[in-house]
Amino acid sequence: MIKLAFQRPTSSSGTFSFAKVSPVPVYGVINGFWINQTGELEIVLRYTPQDWFERGLIISLTTFILSIFYIFYDWRREKGDRWAKRLEKKFRKIGDRIRDMLVKSS
Repeated sequence: MIKLAFQRPTSSSGTFSFAKVSPVPVYGVINGFWINQTGELEIVLRYTPQDWFERGLIISLTTFILSIFYIFYDWRREKGDRWAKRLEKKFRKIGDRIRDMLVKSS
């Protein structure tokens, strides 16, 4: 039996051969994981707050990109640009189709 230990306590979980394993305190200070298998193993450790950070980063980047796009679109629309007017017509058509589908389904 091998004990895999880390110096800082975390709320991470480990996956060994597709089984999720919770950490075990080692020496009262660090986290460890019991490994009851031998041979070549693939060990994946995920830190839960890192997952939250990655999801938040994706949401933030998406919001930022959409905001920049809207500012550019609004600026071009105020100038009377044909591109913005065509884009507005396409969005209205899509919105009308969605509204029609929702009305039909209810």
